[in-house]
Amino acid sequence: MSTQVESSSGNVASLRELMRGRPTLAAVAAHLEALPRHARVHEIRALTANQVRDLWQLATAAAPLTVDDMAPASLPPFQAVSWQGRNSMPAFAVMEKRFFRDREGQVWGCNVQGMEWATGPGYFALGPHPERQGELLIDYSRLPSLAPPGWPAITPNSRGLSFLVFHNLRDEMRRVCEGVVIGKATRNGKETGLAGAIWHQYFAMALQDAPH
Repeated sequence: MSTQVESSSGNVASLRELMRGRPTLAAVAAHLEALPRHARVHEIRALTANQVRDLWQLATAAAPLTVDDMAPASLPPFQAVSWQGRNSMPAFAVMEKRFFRDREGQVWGCNVQGMEWATGPGYFALGPHPERQGELLIDYSRLPSLAPPGWPAITPNSRGLSFLVFHNLRDEMRRVCEGVVIGKATRNGKETGLAGAIWHQYFAMALQDAPH
């Protein structure tokens, strides 16, 4: 059952229903911020692939997104934070990215997904977007030297099936609201899908409690 809240028009609506009506970003933010964290993920995963793409366009008007939003500066070294949601791919749409800070404060992360056994964990670095102020960039060409205890081994994204999924991949991210972000995958500066597929890949995520 979808979590529902009162929309600005007074009608009860899920995020999926709200997105059908071409809402403002403020309406989407008000909807999501009224929900607990787990319910935000439920609402995001109920979106259609096209609605995830539309949310990217809507977030053009969002407030700046910072590295601290994704992994707070107060986070102890190697303690993980989890962001969960869905992407716009026709398969393997359920997704999770986990982030951590090293002892120097740099933020790194990896992907948690069902094909990890074949593609690898897809480690990456997180930082400000070099060209667009207020956005972030996930860079799969930069890998941490250490990962939190219990995480998968750090493997190059240029070998095996990892090459098809993560090589030269960069994820651009924008804020939707507090605790919710929207992203777009690019490869060599161009929009892309899995392994260069013809569809474009977008993803939406909400902050969750730290994984155990």
